[in-house]
Amino acid sequence: MTRQPTELTDPFADPLSLPGSQEQPQQNALAMLHRRLRGRYPIAIALAVILGGFGAYFGYKARQTEFTSTGIVQVRPKQDSLIYESDDLGTGKIFDGIVKAEATILGSRRVLELACENQDLLKVGWPTGINGISQMMKTIKVKHKRGEQLISVEANHPDKRLAKAAVNAVLDAYHEIHGEKMDIKSTQDLRRLETVERDLSNQVASIRDQIHRIAEDFGVDGLERRHRSKLEELDRLDVQVASYEAAIDTAQRREAGLQLQNEESGRDAADEVALEVLAAKNPAVAALLDREAYILAEIEAQSARFGKRHRLMVSLERELQQVRAQIRLELDQAMAMGDQRPGDAKGAAAGLAQMSTADLQELLRQMQSRREDVNGEVIRISRKLVEIERLSEELKEKKQTHDDASQKLTQRRIESQNVSGSLVSIVQRGDLPITPNADKRKAMAAAGALFGGGLGFGVVLLLGIMDRGYRYIDDIESDSLSAPLLGTLPDLTRKSEEQDEMAALSVHHLRNTLQMKYGAENDKCEVFTITSASAGDGKTSLALALGMSFAVSGRRTLLLDADLVGRGLSAELGHARQDGLAQAIQHGELNGEVQPSSVPNLWMLPAGLVDEVEAKHLSQEGVASVLDHLRTQFETILIDTGPLLGSLEANIVATLSDGVLVTVARGQDHRLVEACLERLQRISAECAGLVFNRASSSDFERSVSAASFCSQSLKSQGEGGRSRTGRSALVRAVIGESGQEAEVSAHS
Repeated sequence: MTRQPTELTDPFADPLSLPGSQEQPQQNALAMLHRRLRGRYPIAIALAVILGGFGAYFGYKARQTEFTSTGIVQVRPKQDSLIYESDDLGTGKIFDGIVKAEATILGSRRVLELACENQDLLKVGWPTGINGISQMMKTIKVKHKRGEQLISVEANHPDKRLAKAAVNAVLDAYHEIHGEKMDIKSTQDLRRLETVERDLSNQVASIRDQIHRIAEDFGVDGLERRHRSKLEELDRLDVQVASYEAAIDTAQRREAGLQLQNEESGRDAADEVALEVLAAKNPAVAALLDREAYILAEIEAQSARFGKRHRLMVSLERELQQVRAQIRLELDQAMAMGDQRPGDAKGAAAGLAQMSTADLQELLRQMQSRREDVNGEVIRISRKLVEIERLSEELKEKKQTHDDASQKLTQRRIESQNVSGSLVSIVQRGDLPITPNADKRKAMAAAGALFGGGLGFGVVLLLGIMDRGYRYIDDIESDSLSAPLLGTLPDLTRKSEEQDEMAALSVHHLRNTLQMKYGAENDKCEVFTITSASAGDGKTSLALALGMSFAVSGRRTLLLDADLVGRGLSAELGHARQDGLAQAIQHGELNGEVQPSSVPNLWMLPAGLVDEVEAKHLSQEGVASVLDHLRTQFETILIDTGPLLGSLEANIVATLSDGVLVTVARGQDHRLVEACLERLQRISAECAGLVFNRASSSDFERSVSAASFCSQSLKSQGEGGRSRTGRSALVRAVIGESGQEAEVSAHS
């Protein structure tokens, strides 16, 4: 059975190692760096000094005193002209692009290779071949600023003569290549302009030929006059067709026995025909005729209700007379404008009115046929005129383009003779430097020293980052583990009386912390399992030393060796060849396997005489039965078992214990510790806390203060005990030299 621990606070414990202190403050970057470099500072400083010295030396030698010679090339936005005004590139993106292109040509491989062949450069000692080209690429720097016309060519070299010769060689090579480029470009431009001018001239002639072919019968002016004449004829035919249609309508009505006119209208048949023709062309006349018909219909409709003297009938009669007067006026005006006498018009209309419907329809058919012919000719002439107009516009544009091209061609032919017409010119050749550039060797040496020193620290820091083990107590405290840090044990590899005293003190401190945390009582038995993530973390030595501490405090204490594979605790106390836990589990009861110790209140239950324990013999029920019997005889039981991650018995006894102590040795991989704590959580075992073993002096002093304890050492308590001379340093520190000698004598 397990008990729930009671949370108590140890007034003598370091605050960072209290059980409830699991939340750790966030560390900043400097603290993280210090964690990785702690303990490695001497190596980091030594390596930084060595690498910094090398860096300073090579940094100082990397730079030499150099001289700079400068040449300047100008790119003008506008050419100098003799006659014609040249285009102005201004200072926009186009001009910046031209300047950038020339700067690129200045620093191109072709220019630099040609510069290396310069005889003046070779005379002053410039290397030839690929070495000369490589040195030229390193020496020459081409610079230009956005929006400026000037391009600077700089040569940096320890020899001032070579710097000047290199700049001039590059300028000469650029001038040669640029001259060839300008000559080729000028010739290409002239040929291109000649081709364009010739093509435009041919296009102008072709368009003119098309216009002449379209108007070959009448000419352009004659074609327009014929078009107007045909339009007038078409209008006359439209009037005649309308008159025939009106006459046919009148004849049909006459033949049907309909009254053509009102006796009071004052219009005869000829007038009716003439009005029909006029209404077809004049909307106002058509509207008057419609209004007349409406009024007549209204009079006929209202006559059944009202007499002729009714005011509505009188009003309609008056309006009818007014409309008919307007119709007469329109008819007379139309006759006058048509240059026809009313009598003649009436006679023509009367003639049509006397013809039969069949004769009128035949005349209408002939007139419509004539109209279709005339209309077709009007359409053909209109299409020709539209095509001529389109060609005329195209001819105008082409002629303007041709004139512009001819002007540019003439301008290029004249300006090609002007030697000062280039946009690019060399305004300053390379000069002989007088003073060297600023000496940057000291700055380079300082930079090299900083780089080397930083590299030294970086290498050590990288090693610290790659080291996944716990090296100091800070590593455990800052790792936010799920278990608290209960105690710290010093590194006892070097024997020291002070270290032994601190080791004994730390064991007493750990025992006191467990008692306060779990509220130990005289009539209750507390069971603690001591394990680790892997072998070699010192869990057996801790179990033995802690058992002695519980014993000398007056509690009946049992050390139980549950490591059935390693059996380190049994060998430590000289019970390796005796019956123990294995036999008790197999028999299901204890039968004298518990052995007394030389230390008062301390007993031992060995692992037993089992060379190879099979897994089927181990069960939680069997171990629990043995522990239940032992709880009735002892007040404290400390179980030493194998590593939790690789031991079956460790997982069993951990679930049966009141608390599990996990020993973490210095250098242990934190991933194994985290896996061990996760295993305890999965099997629902109570983790009492962590014990950091083999800590450095600074870590140990930080965890437990010697001045805060007033506890008597166990050195005087161990006299007369029996043990082996090969006991661990932690046990020797707890029992003291005198106790060890007494145990050796008793064992002999």
